[in-house]
Amino acid sequence: MVCHSKGCATSGARSRVKVPTFTLDNLSERFAAPMFLKIDVEGSEVMVLKGGQRMLAEIRSMMYFEVGGENADETSALLHMLGYFLI
Repeated sequence: MVCHSKGCATSGARSRVKVPTFTLDNLSERFAAPMFLKIDVEGSEVMVLKGGQRMLAEIRSMMYFEVGGENADETSALLHMLGYFLI
């Protein structure tokens, strides 16, 4: 089960486990910022990118991820706003 501020999604899970979550910006305050990010979050790409806007604008990490149709426009717009280009 995946839960976030907008609710939960199940994938046949039979139990719930709470796990701590951190934004990229929060992690970059504690650890060296990564030069490369592989993002695999099954539809939560926008949420991940929004949580890392400061880090991504300052560090300019390279990224690899796939985006589904419903998130493609918002993800693309956010990346362009941060100065990234898509290949």
